[in-house]
Amino acid sequence: HAPRFTVKVTIGKLADATAEGTSKQEAETAAAAALLEQLGG
Repeated sequence: HAPRFTVKVTIGKLADATAEGTSKQEAETAAAAALLEQLGG
């Protein structure tokens, strides 16, 4: 059973994104990428 990390990234009331990964860094990177995609980047 591998650990799962969940990270939520929020920019005030503008946007937020949540992502999971098998490492803390993977979850952070995925959440940041999802947030950028929401913002059109």
